[in-house]
This record gives sequence, structure tokens and C-alpha cells, in this order.
Amino acid sequence: MTTVWYGLSDGAIYALVALGFDIILTASGILNFAQGAVVMFASFIGYQTLSQMHLPIVVAILICAVIGGVIGGLTEIIAIWPLSLGHRWHATHTELITTVGVATILTGLAGLKWGYNPLSVPFPGSQTTIPLLGGRILPLGLAMILIAIATGVSLHFWTHRTRVGMACLAASEDRQAAALRGINVRRLAFGSFVAAGVLAGVAGILTGPITYSLPTLGDTLTLSGFVALAAGGFGSYLGSIIGGLLTGLVASLAARSIGANYQQMVVFALLLCILLVRPSGLLSQKELRRA
Repeated sequence: MTTVWYGLSDGAIYALVALGFDIILTASGILNFAQGAVVMFASFIGYQTLSQMHLPIVVAILICAVIGGVIGGLTEIIAIWPLSLGHRWHATHTELITTVGVATILTGLAGLKWGYNPLSVPFPGSQTTIPLLGGRILPLGLAMILIAIATGVSLHFWTHRTRVGMACLAASEDRQAAALRGINVRRLAFGSFVAAGVLAGVAGILTGPITYSLPTLGDTLTLSGFVALAAGGFGSYLGSIIGGLLTGLVASLAARSIGANYQQMVVFALLLCILLVRPSGLLSQKELRRA
């Protein structure tokens, strides 16, 4: 059972990355492949503020959230908005390249500043595992699971119960029609990048004590987060929770049963099986609206 809990705590991290994907995807129809790199960069900021500057945890989280939001906003301004000029209503998918470029820049900056060796991020609180349902789990790992679930459920209800959330759904369906109805799709897109960046900033400082901080972490989080997104269903916050937890659980069980070298292969095999049965994922946005 301990393996299950550790898998779920890792899966909660993937779920938070997938939720960041979904925030942007719902509002703008864009896949931001720099999302995992922002989480990675924020984990280094967490190391800097907690280990080097010895700031209180609340202040460190606020700093990471602000920096994540700034990076998200700059990503939209520099890497996304210029591409829409001349293609106002139709996605060109060039953002797949530009956001990967942003991720590469963040990885390089992190390597130049902090090096390429894993750094341990301190976190206040008990570092002793606690017993839970026949297994053991770190308190921070349990908190990550609860945070991921609470964030996903909150985003789901926010999207379907608020005017801004429903405007995001309208923009995701048809940007031109939404704009003609008076919705500022440009502002929604920018706001979604900022919100996803804030989420990545908070996730980063919470992720560091679990995974350590290293520049290559961004690639792993982006890949695993995308798997969680695809498995759960594009545009579904609840699906991102399920997909993330399932991805982490399967990877953990595979690493224990057949070795860590095969866990990515098993995760992609699971994704393939899910998409063969449900091509839109376990919970797609379309399926959620029928409920």
C-alpha cells in the first residue's frame, strides 16, 4: 500500500501540471508545453527562497506564485500573441514550437543559475511518514493529493458556475462567435496563461521537496502531465485529476514490479489502451456537459 500512496502523490503532481494545461486549453485552445518547465523553475525559486534566503514558507509560496504568473503572462505575450496576428480566429499550432522554446529557455536559465545536480528543497513540517490504510506516506505527499483534488474540483465548478468560466467554455467552442457576442477572447487567453503560471508556481515549491529540483524535471513533468491530460480527457478538470493520479499510480506499480526502466513504457501502454476504448479520454469536455 505504501507503493500506492507514493504513486498517488507523484500522480498529484502530474494532475496539477495537467490542470495547468487545461486552464489554458479551455480558454484559448492552446497547448502550452512550457507548463512543466514553469513548475521546474518554481521549484528552484522555492530552493532559493527557503534554503538560501530562509524566508517564511507563506512568503516563499507567494513569490513562486507571482513569478509563475509573470512567466505565464510573458509566454502568452512573447510566444503566443504574435502568432495570432493575421490568423485571428484560427489556430496555426505554431505555438507547439514556441512554447517548447520557452521551456528550453527556462531549462537553460535554471541550469546556468543553479547547476544540473539535484537540489533538495527544504519544507517545514514533519518528514516522517505516517501510517494510512495499511501503508505509509509523507504528510506533504498526502497534502499534494488533497490539493490536486481540491484544485481540480474547484476549477470544474468555477468553469460551469461563473460567467468568466462559461465565457472560457464559449471561447473554446468558437472564438469568433464568442468575440461577436462581446467576449474579450484576447483577455481570456492572457488571463489563462497567468492563472496557469500561478498554479505552476505553487505546484513547483510543493513539488521540490518530493522530487528534488533539477533542470530536466520540466521535461518529465510536461510529458507525464500531457499523458494525464490525454488519458483524462482534453478540457476536463475532473479528468485531469483522474488521469494524473492514474498515471502516477501505474508508474509506481510498474517501477516496483518490473523495474524503473519500464515504467514510462507501461504508462504509454495504459494511455494507448484508454484511447483505443475512449478516443476522447476517460472524461472529455463534451461528456461532462451531457451530465
